[in-house]
Amino acid sequence: MHAPWNDAQTIAIGDAELADAGEVLVALRAARQDRRRVVVELTGAAVDALDPRRRPVEATTEPPRVAGARYAFDRDELWHLVWSNSVDGRHDETSRESAGEPHIAS
Repeated sequence: MHAPWNDAQTIAIGDAELADAGEVLVALRAARQDRRRVVVELTGAAVDALDPRRRPVEATTEPPRVAGARYAFDRDELWHLVWSNSVDGRHDETSRESAGEPHIAS
């Protein structure tokens, strides 16, 4: 059986991408814009940092005029791009249902 993600681009997100998300954000934004399927592979600290059950909470105490118009919450956007319209394929359906974990799909 041919799954639709077999030929999809794989985007790996690990410790380096968490430290500097610029390139991976560009790739995920482009995939979203082009409506292309991608497989996101989380490794290292990204597994916990981008947990689907815990959206990151980012904040700044800088006033908007100091932070500037281009200030961004990269971790929050990264989480959104990874999990919006996504299916968590780390486990088969039976194990998720029996464990009572939420299904991440849109």
